[in-house]
Amino acid sequence: MKNILLSLFLILALFANAQDSYEIDVKIKDYKSEVLLLANYYGDKTYLADTAKMKGKGHFVFKKNEKLGGGIYIIVSDDKKSMFEIIVPGSTTLKFETQGPDYIKNMKVSNSIENQLFFDYLKYSGELYTKVKPLNDRYQQIDKESDSAEILKNEITQ
Repeated sequence: MKNILLSLFLILALFANAQDSYEIDVKIKDYKSEVLLLANYYGDKTYLADTAKMKGKGHFVFKKNEKLGGGIYIIVSDDKKSMFEIIVPGSTTLKFETQGPDYIKNMKVSNSIENQLFFDYLKYSGELYTKVKPLNDRYQQIDKESDSAEILKNEITQ
């Protein structure tokens, strides 16, 4: 009986410890820098959450045995430029693979339905933006009372 209770306690302790850790695996083809940053938003400010050193060609792993709060995080280059955002649904294991210059368009997500849906949405909205931007640009240059303005507004809405 003692052995069973001890075994159960050890299993629960390991499980509880696993919940208070995270691993975010990021591969960025052709990324040359040795360091990648993980930042998060808190209100209108951005804070550094973790730093990863290159493990191999463009391969970085953010990993700690502590809880990483859920939310939207940013993958940031060592020169402090935002590369892309990810959703962290609490302490978990996530995998991302991409290449520049269009990190979102080239993104492959593993082990996260939230991030797959998020990047599908970002890709879709990017495609819409590409289609609508020329129409908006033309609309800004014409007389808003003209028939052309009404036609362009309808095209933009569609």
